[in-house]
Amino acid sequence: MRHDCLVKRITGGLREKRFEVETEHLYKLHGGNMKPDIVATISDETRGRISVICDVQVVSGSDPVTWHSNKIDKYNDRADLKTAIRTRHLSTEVQTVDTITHQLDEILISNNRLGRASYKVLGKFEEQRDELRSLHSHINDLHCDLGAQREKITQCLNEKENVMAELAALHTIGISVPESSAMPPRLIPPPVEYVDVDEDCIMVVSPSGASYAATAAVKNIARKNRKKREEFPQLETPKTRIPFGSAAPIKSRLGTRKTSNSGKQKAVVARQMNIARTARVCPRFEVNTDSDGWIEPRKSVEQKLPNPKVRTVRTKNGGLVLFPEDADTAAALRRTGNLVERAPRLPRVIIKYVDRLLDKEEIPWALGKNPALGISDLEQERIRPLFMLGPRAGHTVHWVIEVTPDTLKKIEGKSAYLGMTKCKMKLYDTVTQCYNCQGFGHTAQKCREDKPRCKQCSERHDSRSCTAQTTKVPQLSQCEA
Repeated sequence: MRHDCLVKRITGGLREKRFEVETEHLYKLHGGNMKPDIVATISDETRGRISVICDVQVVSGSDPVTWHSNKIDKYNDRADLKTAIRTRHLSTEVQTVDTITHQLDEILISNNRLGRASYKVLGKFEEQRDELRSLHSHINDLHCDLGAQREKITQCLNEKENVMAELAALHTIGISVPESSAMPPRLIPPPVEYVDVDEDCIMVVSPSGASYAATAAVKNIARKNRKKREEFPQLETPKTRIPFGSAAPIKSRLGTRKTSNSGKQKAVVARQMNIARTARVCPRFEVNTDSDGWIEPRKSVEQKLPNPKVRTVRTKNGGLVLFPEDADTAAALRRTGNLVERAPRLPRVIIKYVDRLLDKEEIPWALGKNPALGISDLEQERIRPLFMLGPRAGHTVHWVIEVTPDTLKKIEGKSAYLGMTKCKMKLYDTVTQCYNCQGFGHTAQKCREDKPRCKQCSERHDSRSCTAQTTKVPQLSQCEA
């Protein structure tokens, strides 16, 4: 009995402390978020007397560091979730703002269009209102004119009544009034013998009995029966036969003119152009030293190559120009001193009727913008404008450019749109002449001669200061011995 009272007292105390019954002798208290769980065990012991022992142990909740770290992880997860939710809300708000902004822009555009349309309608309305006002004023003028005409009619009627009263008074007195003054003149009908009455029409004929239709029919018959004139025989024009290849002048009634075999000349020019284009292009080497100094470069080339293939050309000034015939000889000449290599010149193209306001650097770019030519970006970089030709004060000028052979095949003889003009392109085969030394192949800016040569008398002075232009026969400086 005493044992049961002790057990009830202990279990009642545990229940007051909010312990939950797990088994008959086991009670558990949940710690919650901040406290660990506590387990109470009730056991019986008999050591000469009856006693009850309650053993209390902490069974859950590890060390504080681990527990707090778990709590921190939970808080982090909650914070991440809140951040994600907030980010989602912000993105949704941004999308909503963008949508509203787009709709506002559309509304603004629609309002602008509506405003422009309203302005046009208002302008037309004002024009029609002005026209209506002018029509109203015109109608008022017409009403005024109509009133004036009515007054005139009234005056005329009154005058007529007065005249009729005067006529009646004259008749009563006995004065006769001629009818011609009161009645208008009548039309005098034609004589009966000149009127041809038909079932459908009435036609006035001449006294001779011939009508216009009859006269026209007679003329048509005479025109058809008229004989055709014979064509004038062609006169034979005498042609002077000239032997093939001769250039004797032809005397005609228009004067003396020279004969020219244009067809043959064009064929010769085309043949020469084809030969020049199919020829092998190679660099040339100029010798910087005199004729005696050429011995050392020659020995150097012979040591490098046992059989050099070189074509030598002597210039007018006594210099030497070497043209290698193969790649090995060209490589040997490049490794030799006192030789200056001159690369082969690129072909030149003249572009006619280019807009004068187009810059020099814009010409390659403008050519590349013509898809019909098919010029690539690399070819645009290798196009180099050189100089202008033609009048500088005009609306258009001619540009001479330097291109590669591949680019020449694409643009030669074709047209391109540069700026606001349509330009024609063809090969520029004119030789450049120097105004300083009268030589060819270079300009006065790059001339190597110290003293100028006159183009009139071939003397060593400037052509602009020559005084022999009218007193001496001009000579060709290139033909001077």
